[in-house]
Amino acid sequence: GPLAGGLASVAAFAAGVLLSPAPDASTAAGAAAAASAGLPVIPAAMLKSSWLAASLCNALSPTLLAGLSAPVHPLVVVGYVGVVSNALNALPIGRLDGGRMAQAQAG
Repeated sequence: GPLAGGLASVAAFAAGVLLSPAPDASTAAGAAAAASAGLPVIPAAMLKSSWLAASLCNALSPTLLAGLSAPVHPLVVVGYVGVVSNALNALPIGRLDGGRMAQAQAG
């Protein structure tokens, strides 16, 4: 269900933050080296805009979001996309999980 999917996504995100490279890779030269190593480089503002993502990053790797971009492990991207898709699925619209929950509450 949606709860299991959300927990699995958060767990993948947290594991990816722990497996992300050292904070010195947040410099321009380090980000280029991480990109050439095959790691995705994402804007730090994207992770800072989400309360859940920012607090997990700050708790597990406080210096990961220090620069403008952050080279991250691919599990971070997988977990972030999973959390966003679970959030969209929880919207109370039609036959989505949120719509079925709202229909069950309202009757």
